Amino acid sequence: MKKYLGFLVYFLAFILPFELWEFSTNQVIGSRVFVVLVTYALANGLLFAVLGIILSMISKRLAIVYTHVYFLVAYTIVLGLLVLQVLLHIPFSLMVLNALFDTTVVESSEYFSAQLSAFNLLALLLLLASIVYLWRYFVQVTQSVFAVLLRTKIKMILPIAVFYTVCILQNDLLYSNNMFNELQDAFAQYKQEKALLGKENNYAYLKNVQAVPCYHLATDTVANTIVLVLGESLSRHHMSLYGYGRETNPLLASVQSELVVFDDVIAPAQTTIMSLQKMLSFATIKHPDLLYTQPTMLDVFNRAGYKTYWISNQQVSGIHDTWSKVYAQKASTPIFVNNTNSWLHYSFDEQLLPHFAAALKDTSKFKLIVLHLLGNHMRYDKRYTATFDRFSSAQAFPLICKDAGEQEEQMINTYDNAVLYNDYILYQCIQLLRKSTQQTHLVYVSDHGEAVCEESEYCGHDGAAMSRYMREVPFLYWSNRSMHTKEAMMTWTHRPFQTDQLMNAMLDLGQLRTPMFDSTKSIFSAYFVPSKRYMHDLDYDSLYRKTIIQ
Repeated sequence: MKKYLGFLVYFLAFILPFELWEFSTNQVIGSRVFVVLVTYALANGLLFAVLGIILSMISKRLAIVYTHVYFLVAYTIVLGLLVLQVLLHIPFSLMVLNALFDTTVVESSEYFSAQLSAFNLLALLLLLASIVYLWRYFVQVTQSVFAVLLRTKIKMILPIAVFYTVCILQNDLLYSNNMFNELQDAFAQYKQEKALLGKENNYAYLKNVQAVPCYHLATDTVANTIVLVLGESLSRHHMSLYGYGRETNPLLASVQSELVVFDDVIAPAQTTIMSLQKMLSFATIKHPDLLYTQPTMLDVFNRAGYKTYWISNQQVSGIHDTWSKVYAQKASTPIFVNNTNSWLHYSFDEQLLPHFAAALKDTSKFKLIVLHLLGNHMRYDKRYTATFDRFSSAQAFPLICKDAGEQEEQMINTYDNAVLYNDYILYQCIQLLRKSTQQTHLVYVSDHGEAVCEESEYCGHDGAAMSRYMREVPFLYWSNRSMHTKEAMMTWTHRPFQTDQLMNAMLDLGQLRTPMFDSTKSIFSAYFVPSKRYMHDLDYDSLYRKTIIQ
């Protein structure tokens, strides 16, 4: 009896990682799917168990080393994936690798600290303790199992091999939905992305950029200053300017008659890196390769004679440069004000304002100024000064959040406080632009939205979720041009737009042209034509039954 119990524990130890992974990534399953998942886990787990049996015939020591290496690797991977998928609700993908390696330690730490509640931390510790205990028992069982395997040999292999072969033939399970395949795919995509940013590609890219014609349509002598304010993680569903129940935009409301408030704009992705890659280049959801073959927004403005600024409150430090820095280095004057390197110090967006004021005083005739805010990025309570700590109860919560618990209430309150602070920053930018004697334009858009407990207890954003709150973003325009010019724009506020076409809109404002420019894709153009918008590979407008208004 003890012998068979040992075999059972041995096989279960191999199968368990696949079971944990499958059920963590398939949270809503029917009976048929349940059978498939169990069969899949058995098949893949038994494959590794059979390899252990075969190695036992060669060398008992080699087989034992193999099983222990498998145990450490498989369970370490599963533990990490369970933390992401179950506790943080984030599937493993290229987005996770970008977040780990292409963002800063402080930014990642703030995000994970905000997500790991006391319950999640306890669950993680219990899971870790159970795996350590199982490994300890597994050490003892493995010794006795291999002693038996050396005597049984073919008798044990044959039925397992037959079972495994049937599973593969029936379900094609080995090569689909495999957790190791998912890991391999994500790392392969990340490696390809890094290779495309390598020296050889940069050289080829520069040759491509220099070969692309670019010219300025302006024939008059009117100076022009364009300001692009890139928000972070701001959902328009928490802006009173868009009808939110709390007064989170009192200052912008005071100048609302001067604003063009576009109310049907969505982001191309749900993470900063994936969004910026498309917002600041000709790359789109369907043609991401254009990122590496066509000039970026700053390339075009530079070549057209604009003085370009990139003023950022986002960090760029660590082993890997962030994509923010990749774009910033293209500017004539890149400025980074956020030099914090620990949780104990925080950088507020108001630090950008003196640098912005100085850039506006630059006497260059044509200027593009990009302000990259830290905005509403987690942790929300670290994104505003004490003056803006106004929301502290459940008063005026949106109806969808009425059943929020104490922790969710705190998250919503701090997020709304951050929105209030963001309102102040944008208002100050407009006030500084009023002093300019040049023709000025300000465009504000967030890189992506944020889920703030609307659909579940989850707060944040991830690249794979199906959430409109992570996509639907604010898009504002202000200018010191005559109201007659802006009156035409006021009739365009319902235009359906996805910000992977922001490049066309910004070139339109700057009166710049390249062969890739398409006026029908510019939200600021009289020739604008609505395009199909995507949430992942799905039609966003069909999904949410939007009415396209031209």
